[in-house]
Amino acid sequence: MTINGATQSFGNIDANGTASATYSVTISDDCPLTEVIGFSLALSGDDGDITGEGSFTISNSCNLQFDLSDSYGDGWNNAALLVSFSDGSPSQSLTFSTGHEASFTIEVNSGTNVTLAWQSGSYDSECSFVVSYADNGIEIYSISHPSAGFLYEFIMDCSVQCAGVKALAATAGGGGTMNISWTAPMGDVDHYDLYRDDVLIATTTATSYTDEGLQDGTYVYCVVVTFTDGCVGQTACVEGICADMFNMPTSGTIEITTCAGLLYDNGGPDANYSNNCNAIAVIHPGINGAMVHITGTYDVENNWDYIYIYDGESASGTQLGTFTGTGSIDVVSTLGALTVKFTSDGSVNKSGFALALACEGGVISDILGDANGDMLVNITDIMTVINYMMEGNPDTFIFENADVNSDGNISVLDIIGIVNIIVGQ
Repeated sequence: MTINGATQSFGNIDANGTASATYSVTISDDCPLTEVIGFSLALSGDDGDITGEGSFTISNSCNLQFDLSDSYGDGWNNAALLVSFSDGSPSQSLTFSTGHEASFTIEVNSGTNVTLAWQSGSYDSECSFVVSYADNGIEIYSISHPSAGFLYEFIMDCSVQCAGVKALAATAGGGGTMNISWTAPMGDVDHYDLYRDDVLIATTTATSYTDEGLQDGTYVYCVVVTFTDGCVGQTACVEGICADMFNMPTSGTIEITTCAGLLYDNGGPDANYSNNCNAIAVIHPGINGAMVHITGTYDVENNWDYIYIYDGESASGTQLGTFTGTGSIDVVSTLGALTVKFTSDGSVNKSGFALALACEGGVISDILGDANGDMLVNITDIMTVINYMMEGNPDTFIFENADVNSDGNISVLDIIGIVNIIVGQ
């Protein structure tokens, strides 16, 4: 038998007999956790009359357990847990059509990023699930009544012997800040290490942290817990969008100009919306010539509370979508602005909606000093920079243009630089 060039001789083997050989495999310390090591195998004997070929692999993998439940007992009614993997393994859609529960086991390579998302069905309020390591039962994530869209992301770690943090969340706080919070796992915790985009930014004993000085954009935060006995828990990760936050009023109209914002119902990110809402938000693009793009999820009373989206600057424009119940939204304007209208009846209020506001296309200024992106450098850019420094959240702010002295900070020196540009120095 020859494996990857190494040959072992078995001598004589009786008819219907068996024989075995031991091969030593050495794996270097810098071999990635996700590496799948391939082997080729060849058999030969009796002067070439007996031959055979084959292959096999060794990988650092273990099993994930997915326990699905339905409180009513009629399955998930077209809902599904969508599981995807960063190592290229096929994505999985887990569901069941009848009964109270179902379980699935999936083998996953250690070091792989695993992403969980929810496909909404007819009765999401009946659905729940738990994800854990099959070998030791350590829980990774659980949720009841999931909402459509992204749910959770974690890094597969086959060596983990203790649980990670729970309920990890990252919420924009305005003024370039992100509020990260989590729930402590069972056991005696020594500390938490917090990472932003794979870079350690804090070590803390608290269960919350505020990340400051951020530019608008999307960030991935991961928390690793270390217990007093030295055990390192499962890594938990979450995606956060740093952007301006806007709440719909209960009634009336608000005007918003942005290319990086989050729009919530009048309950905001943490509370249910009110009864008898009838409100409108007109979203204008913060970049010249751009189209507003709205994405997000919603959970409102089915067939009684509604989200309407119209093309343009009023509810008299072309209706691009009507949404009720639970689901996701992905709408792009053709006229630049989009108008969102929300109505609710006099009873039953739910978590509402969270919509990301972005821009597509348009002309983005790269003119040094043009802080507000209007393709000019004038006194309004000075006022925009002052507004930003005072944490006033200007509608449009181009950091690279405002950072006239290129030191990575916005300060009075940049205001002086804009003044010099205006007067031609």
